[in-house]
Amino acid sequence: MKTEYSLLEIQSNIEGSELQNCNNPENVIIDCVVTLDDDKQNSISFVRSRAFVEQGKNSKATIVIVNKQLAKEFERPVLVVKNVEESLIPVLSLFHSPKSPNGTISEKSSIHETATIGENSQIGDFVIVGENSCIGKNCIIEGNVSIGKNVSIGDDSRVGPGNVIHDDVTIGDRFVSFGNCTIGADGFRFVFTPKGHMKIPQIGKVILGNDIEIGAQCTIDKGGLGDTVLGDGCKFDNMVHIAHNCILKNNIVIAAQSGIAGSSVIGNNVMISGHCAIQDHIELADGTIIAGKTGVRKSITKAGIYVGEHAQTLTKFNMLRKNISHLVRFDKWIKRIEKVEEKLSISKDEEK
Repeated sequence: MKTEYSLLEIQSNIEGSELQNCNNPENVIIDCVVTLDDDKQNSISFVRSRAFVEQGKNSKATIVIVNKQLAKEFERPVLVVKNVEESLIPVLSLFHSPKSPNGTISEKSSIHETATIGENSQIGDFVIVGENSCIGKNCIIEGNVSIGKNVSIGDDSRVGPGNVIHDDVTIGDRFVSFGNCTIGADGFRFVFTPKGHMKIPQIGKVILGNDIEIGAQCTIDKGGLGDTVLGDGCKFDNMVHIAHNCILKNNIVIAAQSGIAGSSVIGNNVMISGHCAIQDHIELADGTIIAGKTGVRKSITKAGIYVGEHAQTLTKFNMLRKNISHLVRFDKWIKRIEKVEEKLSISKDEEK
């Protein structure tokens, strides 16, 4: 793998990009991607927004990536792109390419005789693949992964170390998970009886679509009677929990330490920030945005930004916060009222 590229090579990897204030780009060599305050030579950096323009002008990076709106403010060499964040994908991939499977199956793994492993897939140490399970082509199953019976994992997937995938889980293509995730464990459902809490059997499955990525220590429970289903393009941060019978549609993003309780339906393109709690049996409309630490206790039928303990709209939340600020200063209002009453000779007896 190459460790350095000319500016011309880098520019050719970004569709619709162009170089500005740069002579002989084929002779300018770049060997690393850095932050704006780094002083490494032969480097490329980026300006994410207008707030970083001055820092970009003074950066020691050989060239800086900027968008078309900001390019006119620079007299130094810049690589002009439509979207800076999106352009980082091909640039970073040049210098830090993702792992590629090598087609080896560790002698320390345990593969059931009825299981199938796709062409060029890599199986790490101490991996267990159960009866009738199927691993697709070009997959990487890292060490200490346990895959149960009747599991299907699609092509070009990567399962991180220590993952546990229980029986009857179906996973689409290009799946990515990081360390110690659990998929297909029982949902949390008990009934209280005179004998104590009795478990209600969970007999559903987990079905995951294509292009899903989940961070470390995520859990996705199987359905009770129906299935837990995630659509295409869902992306989870670390420590996200999806309970039994949840239906998540497409392109949903969930940040760390958020949980969705059972039988909830989450619409397309929903964004859930960190440390949020979504109550069971509710629905979130397509395009809903849930701010950090929000508690959602009822269904949301209209897209918008929802904030706070009771998932209020941003407008209502700001109004409430303003009113609370007045309450915090209420002691000052009391003193003012007392002075007015004193001037008007209103006694406390009259108040009663």
